[in-house]
Amino acid sequence: MSFEAINVITQAEETAKQGHAQALADAKAAQAAAEAARDKASQDIELANRRLEGQIAAQNSWKRENIRVAAYSSICMHWLPTIVQQFRWAWPDVSVDIRMGSVAEIFRWLQEGKVDLSFASRQDQGRYDWVPLWDDPLLAILPPDWPLGGAERFPVSAFSGREFLMPSLGFDLDILEVFETQNVRPDIRSNTAVEDAAILSMVEHGLGVSVLSQLVLQGRRDNVRALPLDPPASRHIGIAVPSLEEASPIIRQFIEFSQRIVGALHGGCGE
Repeated sequence: MSFEAINVITQAEETAKQGHAQALADAKAAQAAAEAARDKASQDIELANRRLEGQIAAQNSWKRENIRVAAYSSICMHWLPTIVQQFRWAWPDVSVDIRMGSVAEIFRWLQEGKVDLSFASRQDQGRYDWVPLWDDPLLAILPPDWPLGGAERFPVSAFSGREFLMPSLGFDLDILEVFETQNVRPDIRSNTAVEDAAILSMVEHGLGVSVLSQLVLQGRRDNVRALPLDPPASRHIGIAVPSLEEASPIIRQFIEFSQRIVGALHGGCGE
């Protein structure tokens, strides 16, 4: 056999060996890819199962949960019925307990752990996380025969020296802040801190003037005049919670429900 023929045979054998090695390598690579895909699928299935188990555990824990809420009377009247109603449609097994109180009571209950969250005006009382809901405009409450002279706003300075009827259950601190900011000193009688309905009746009968908020006056038909303050002032209503980060999932859900509903009622929230 000639040298050329031997060389051709040798090259053919070498090519065959290389082809076999490449096929073997390709087969091993395909096998490794298939095993990796199986491992990835198994991991995905395991992760999905864990998430499902977590969701089931959370749902089961929610069924045993009770949310304790504190709020002003105006919030109990105008916001909480809708919030609680819609929340119960979504989580019928979660109970919501409501306590009505003043500014001092609401924040004290929060600090003492007697409630999980509080609907209130923002105050410098203790440490808490804050979720803003709505800026509730404050209005001057005047007798029906008060001479307005075409005015559409009531100057805060005009309260100076006038007999002022101080509301209770959440307003005194907000109102005093407005007076202090404007350096105004009305004649506040220490024994006239009464509830909203009594304030309106007393103003209607000419016993003094007062300040209430738009939310409090919502739906009322009392015979008084209500004017926005000049300069404008609001009480910043929101939710105080000891720690949003540490709050349970169902409490965070309740807060999100509250934000959506109050935003829908008042066209958004403000800080």
